[in-house]
Amino acid sequence: MNRWIRTGGAFDDVIDFDAVMRDPADPLRLNPGYDSGDHLHPNDVGYQAMADAISLQMLLPQPRLLEVVLAAPFLAVAALAGEGRLPGRAGGDRFRDRRV
Repeated sequence: MNRWIRTGGAFDDVIDFDAVMRDPADPLRLNPGYDSGDHLHPNDVGYQAMADAISLQMLLPQPRLLEVVLAAPFLAVAALAGEGRLPGRAGGDRFRDRRV
């Protein structure tokens, strides 16, 4: 499951806490430096390591996606205008040089 999450391409990005928290000597165990004592939950140092693994940049909206979403309605209107399919207009040529 972890391999699919990391490499499957289903997500824009992944915060891999497993990779951050595992013991380098035994990858199936919690790193002893991050262990609260119950071998399951992190201590304060472990929680800080998890926080440090999060790139705040990945939480910000991606400009390309935003530009595409904002541009799409205008592209559709421009395409309809060019084909003369806007309601109340005989032809689309009048809209080609118009600036918004």
